[in-house]
Amino acid sequence: MLAILILTTSIVLQLAAAYLALRLIRITGRRTGWTMIAAAVFLMALRRCITLFGFLFGNGMPAPDPLTEWVALIISVLMLVGIGAISRLFSSIKRSEESFKQSEEKYRTLVEQASDGIPYCRPIRKLS
Repeated sequence: MLAILILTTSIVLQLAAAYLALRLIRITGRRTGWTMIAAAVFLMALRRCITLFGFLFGNGMPAPDPLTEWVALIISVLMLVGIGAISRLFSSIKRSEESFKQSEEKYRTLVEQASDGIPYCRPIRKLS
């Protein structure tokens, strides 16, 4: 029964990883790559579902091997953590870009609408 719990947890983690990969399409604008990753992870979860249903409802299907299921669970956790970290990284980059654009627009407007000239002072060089 422990193998069934591990198998179910692995399925949930893989589905969550596929969802995060699909969210990255909107964040990064890269449709093809993230769609392929999401599809691959989803198909892995589907394969695990077939294994689970075959064991629960199939006649004579052997119980899943606990060691194999532990390995699959670890892989599922690593996939979710990795895609989650990439998602946070790209979200941070997108926020930084938006902040930079707002700042650039703000200062461009300030300079363009200044009624007086803005003096330019060159830095003083040290004499060596």
